Amino acid sequence: MHILEAQRRQHTMSVADFAAWLGLSQDVYERLICGDAELSDDRRLAIADQLDLSPERREAWLGPWPPVMTPERQAHIAAIIAEANEQGWICVDPDTLEPTGELLFMHRISDGTGGWREEVTIRPAEDA
Repeated sequence: MHILEAQRRQHTMSVADFAAWLGLSQDVYERLICGDAELSDDRRLAIADQLDLSPERREAWLGPWPPVMTPERQAHIAAIIAEANEQGWICVDPDTLEPTGELLFMHRISDGTGGWREEVTIRPAEDA
């Protein structure tokens, strides 16, 4: 059983009430339980704090914290970022985490003085 679902049952709350208490929409909560949604590390930490999870349950949900940055993990993260920069980052509503239908593209551009600047473009997903 997913740790959040175990906590919900322990609190004897409905899915809708528990999701709202955690600051999530019911849809995002249900997708999270099914493994179809991800939360940022900051959001997961906030939820772990709100649930007052024991150190053992925190580690079971979050993994070792902070995560160990191995060369393999760093290369994996760099590859994910490079792919997202090329294909576009999916924009989501910050409150619901639902996709907005837009993609964000980031590009490094020479500033002409030997330095670089980031350029951000947001386009409708169907135009990408």
